[in-house]
Amino acid sequence: MSPLKNYPQHIEEKLGFDQIRSRVAAFCFGPLGKELTQKASFSTKKDKIRLWLGQVHEWIVLLDGEEQFPEGHYLDISKALNKLNIEGFFLSEDEFHQIRLSLRTIDAAARFFHTHQEDCPLLFELIKEVAPQRQLIQEIEKVIDEEGHIRNNASQELNQITSTIAKYERELHKKTLQIYRKAKEEGWTADTDISVREGRLVIPVLAEHKRKLKGIVHDESGSGQILYIEPSEIIELNNELRELQLERRREIEKILRTLTARLVPEAPALKQFNQKLGVLDFIRAKALFARDMDARVLEIREDEGVDWKKAFHPLLLLHHRVTKSPTLPLNIHLDKEGRILIISGPNAGGKSVTLKSTGLLQYMTQCGFPVPVGDGSVTQVFKQIFIDIGDEQSLDNDLSTYSSHLNNMRHFLHFARKGTLILIDEFGTGTDPQFGGPMAEAILEELNRKNCYGVITTHYSNLKLMANRMPGLINGAMAYDADELQPLYRLEIGKPGSSFAFEVAAKIGLPDSIIQRARKKVGAKQKNVDDLLISLEKEKMEALEQMEKAKNAEAHYERLKMEYNGLKQNLEERRKIILQQAREEAYSLLKNSNSLIERTVRELKETAKNGETKTAQRKELNETRKKLENQLKQEKTIEPKEKPLVGDQVKIIGQSSVGRLLEIHKNKATVEFGEMRTQVDLKRLEKVGRKEARSLKHALGGFDTQKEMAEFKMDIDLRGKRGDEAVKEAIAFLDRAIILGFDKIRVIHGRGDGILKKLIRQEFKQIPAVDRMENEHEDFGGDGITVVYLK
Repeated sequence: MSPLKNYPQHIEEKLGFDQIRSRVAAFCFGPLGKELTQKASFSTKKDKIRLWLGQVHEWIVLLDGEEQFPEGHYLDISKALNKLNIEGFFLSEDEFHQIRLSLRTIDAAARFFHTHQEDCPLLFELIKEVAPQRQLIQEIEKVIDEEGHIRNNASQELNQITSTIAKYERELHKKTLQIYRKAKEEGWTADTDISVREGRLVIPVLAEHKRKLKGIVHDESGSGQILYIEPSEIIELNNELRELQLERRREIEKILRTLTARLVPEAPALKQFNQKLGVLDFIRAKALFARDMDARVLEIREDEGVDWKKAFHPLLLLHHRVTKSPTLPLNIHLDKEGRILIISGPNAGGKSVTLKSTGLLQYMTQCGFPVPVGDGSVTQVFKQIFIDIGDEQSLDNDLSTYSSHLNNMRHFLHFARKGTLILIDEFGTGTDPQFGGPMAEAILEELNRKNCYGVITTHYSNLKLMANRMPGLINGAMAYDADELQPLYRLEIGKPGSSFAFEVAAKIGLPDSIIQRARKKVGAKQKNVDDLLISLEKEKMEALEQMEKAKNAEAHYERLKMEYNGLKQNLEERRKIILQQAREEAYSLLKNSNSLIERTVRELKETAKNGETKTAQRKELNETRKKLENQLKQEKTIEPKEKPLVGDQVKIIGQSSVGRLLEIHKNKATVEFGEMRTQVDLKRLEKVGRKEARSLKHALGGFDTQKEMAEFKMDIDLRGKRGDEAVKEAIAFLDRAIILGFDKIRVIHGRGDGILKKLIRQEFKQIPAVDRMENEHEDFGGDGITVVYLK
C-alpha cells in the first residue's frame, strides 16, 4: 500500500483551492509572502495545523484591535544576500537600499511583538530571536540616502572628489555656453540647446557650417543635417572632468566593498530575517482574507467527527457578494454513528455544493487557512481526502464516464482506511441503473467497513434504504418546497429526499399525458416510496411553520416576563426608598425633639406626687426612643450587594460609567460600556439598579466611550515638567486608563536624577487599582520609562 496522499493529483483544482490561493496571494505585500501562499501544503499533523491557525487567529485579533501593526517593505533580498558568498563581489547601492528597508521592517515587527507578546504569544515566538537591528541600519544609512543613492559625504575622499566635479562642471558649462552663444550669433547652430554625447558636452551645428567650429564630432542627427561637435576649447576640460568621474566611481566601489564586507558575517541572520518577513506577510494575508469574508479558524478536536455550523462555500460566498445574491449557510454533522452522509434530492437543489463545501473547507483547514463557519464549529484531522467529482472521461485512455468513475472507485477501495474522507458526486451514475445501483451499494458497504468518513450524493433509492438500515451511514436531503417546487438549499440530516422528477417536469411544461404515462411505467413500490417522501416533505414544512410560530410566541412571552420583572424590581426599589425617607424624617424629628422631651420630664418632676411615677414615665420615653433608633439603624444598615449576573447593569466600584455584563469566565467579566467591550475582574463590579443606572447615565450624557477609547494613548510623556505638575497629570492619565478598562500604561519620565520617577511611583503605590510597576525593556527605554500594570 502506497504512502498516504490525497486523490486525485489535481484535487486542489477540483475543489477550487487554487482559487483560494490566488485570493490570499492578492493580500500579500511582497513576493516571499506570495511564494509561501503557493507553497502552502496539506498537513495531517494536529500540532502544526493548530499552530498555523493560532497564528492567523492572533493576527485577526490584531486587525480588529485599535493598535495598528507597523507598515513596512516586504522585499525579497535573498538574491542580494546570496551574492555575499561570492568572493570579490560587492552589492550595489539599490541592493543596500532594499536591505535597509527590510531591516527596518523586521526591526519594527520585532519591537511590536515584544510589546504585545502577552496578546500574541505564537507570533512573538516566531520572531522573538530577532535582535534589534538599529546599529546595522545606521551603518547603511551613513552610506546610502533615503532615495537609494550613495551619500556624497560617505567618505572624506568622495566628498572632496564630488566637490571638485561640481566645480569643473560649472566651469565647463560656462565656457560651453559662451561658445554656443557665439556660434548661434553666427548662425552656425541648429534650433536645439547644448546636448550631451558619450558623457561630454557638445554643440548642435548645422552640417554646412561644420568646418567653421573646430572640435571633435561625436554624433549626427538621423537626417545628417545636424552634427554634435565638442569644441576644441573644452576638450581638455572635458577630459579632466571624465577622469574625476572615473575616480569618483572607484571611490564609490571602495565604499561599497567595505560595506559589503561588513554584511558578510551577518548574512545567515539576514537570510533568516528575510524568511521570517515572508512568513509574517503570509500570515497577515490569511488574516486579511479571513476578515474579507468573515471567516474564522476552526477548532481541531482530539476525537473523531465534523460539526460545521452556518458553513459557507468560500468561493460561492465571494461570488454572491459581487452579484449581491443571498448565500444560505449549511449545517454539516458527521460522527461515529453517522460517518458517511448520503445526500439525495432534486437536481439543482444544492447537493453538489454541499459536497464541495465539505471538501474545500476541510482542505483549507488542514492547510492552515481560516474558513467561513459559525461559532462552535469543530472538525477532526483527516489523513487523506479522496474525491470523485465531475466527468473524468478521457479519449486518450479510452475511458467512458462510468469507466472513469470505476477507476476512481478502484483507488478508493485499495487505499481508503480509517481517517480517510471520501467525497463522491452522483454515486453510481453513468450506466444502467439496474446494475449501477447494486454496484454502488457493494462499493459503499466496503468503504463503510473501512470506517471512512464522507459525503455522497445520489438519486438511487437502494442507497437511501441502505443508509437507513446500516450503522455508520446516515441519510440527508436538500430541503425542497413541494408546493412551490422550489429548492430551499438547506441540508436536513436524518431523512432521504425525493428527486421530484414528475413535479419538476410538470413545472417545466412537459405535456401532462407524457408525465402520466411515465408514472404508470414506474413500479408501484418505487412510486409509493417517492410519494411517501414528498408527503413527508410537505408535513415537515408545515411542522417547521408551527415551530416558528411557537418560537415567536415564546419570545413574546419572555419579553413580557422581563418587562414584568423589571417593573416589579422598580416598584420594590421605590418602596424601599420611600420607607427609608420616612424613617429618616422620623429619626430627624426624634433628635430635634430631645429638648422637648427633657422639658416634659422636668414638668412631670415638678408636678409628680411620688418618684415612682416619674421613673416609670422616663423609662417609657427612653424605651420608645431606643426602639425607634434601633429600628432606623437596622433599616440604614447597608444590604450586601447582589453578585452581578450576565445581563445585569453594572459599574466598576468607584466609577460612574454604567455598562451591561455580557459574559463571566472564572473571575473575569466581559462588560459592554456603550459600543466598547472590556474585561475586568468580577470583584471590581457591582450591580446597579435601574433608577441608579438612569441617574448615572444622565450624569455621564456627554461621555463618548468609543471616542475616548479611540483617542486614548497608552503612553504619557512627562519629561521636562515640574514634580507636582507631572504627578497631577500622571494620576489623571491613570484614572482615564482605569475607567476605559486598559490593563497597562507607560509613563515616560526620563532618567535624570530619578526624582520624577520616584515621585510618580510613590503616588501610584497608594492607588488600589495598580498591580505592579516595572522598568521598560532596555531596548525600549529602560529605567527612563515605567510600565504600570493595572488589576
